Amino acid sequence: MNKKKIFILCSTKSGLDLISLINRKYKVSCVITAKVSKKSSSERISAKEFCKKKKIRCKEIKNYSNLDEIKKFLSKEKIDILICISWQRLIPFWLIKIARLACLGAHGSHQGMYLGRGRSPINWAILAGKKIFKISLFLIKNEEADSGPEIFSKKIRINFTDDVASIYVKCHLILSEMILNFLKNIKTRIIKSKSRNRFLPKINEKDGFIDWNRSAIDLYNFIRSKSNPYPNAFTFYNKMKIEVLYAKPIEDFFFKKIKVGTVIEILNNNDLLVQTKKGILIIGIKKKYLSYIKVGTEFSSANFKKQIKNIISSHYKLYPRNRLNRLILNLSK
Repeated sequence: MNKKKIFILCSTKSGLDLISLINRKYKVSCVITAKVSKKSSSERISAKEFCKKKKIRCKEIKNYSNLDEIKKFLSKEKIDILICISWQRLIPFWLIKIARLACLGAHGSHQGMYLGRGRSPINWAILAGKKIFKISLFLIKNEEADSGPEIFSKKIRINFTDDVASIYVKCHLILSEMILNFLKNIKTRIIKSKSRNRFLPKINEKDGFIDWNRSAIDLYNFIRSKSNPYPNAFTFYNKMKIEVLYAKPIEDFFFKKIKVGTVIEILNNNDLLVQTKKGILIIGIKKKYLSYIKVGTEFSSANFKKQIKNIISSHYKLYPRNRLNRLILNLSK
């Protein structure tokens, strides 16, 4: 195939994996990245050092939300394909127009890109115990988020042992194939969608507070939905915040007359057995917290339904016209 000049916008750790997968078979011309500050979210990263190791040209901007600072630089570049897959900001129209052949984006959800526009789609799919995630590659035509039109789409199975990181890997393996196929045939047929648009709201770090009044399975899904590269789920003991690194559910065992959120046992490997509303949860926490925990310790509990209602309220305050996916509304009931 004729080599085309590809620029990629990348601001997240997982995005580096996608660059590597594309670059294995098709040389990436340049990566646009942004500096990271103390206020940056946990999944953010500058790709500068990564590009240095991979010998890929890199341009780092100071302000993540202001691509205008490199407008002159990009205007002088003959960009054929612009890939905006790990850039959690809207792309300005002037930059969309710069790409001579196509400006590409990717998005997905448990019901596909149109019914799951917005934020945290992988997190919501895992949290709700969904078994399928549908990922799409699309053309960016305007400044609206995840609006399409769609080029390729494919369903990914969410296994019981999957977490956010493993679903990202699955998505990027598929997306790299989609992008390479697109580069072979720029005139690929566009998928026309007749579906309605629905949205998913952003999940913030504060939304990771665990509600022990839920089943072991529900809590397992909740905890694995808040894993690397995002902040971990957490609980409290005597106002001390304790991050939960991982969990394993035991559905068919339950101690009667023990309050939910109580540590039933500390295992030899320092994992904790914690009582839930239905079943027992094995959890792992950081070693620095273990000296404060003993059998009988009672963890504080959030109110999951109230959390979801607060997320819904925050979403509609910011985006009153963006109707939420039914999944979110059902979780609040």
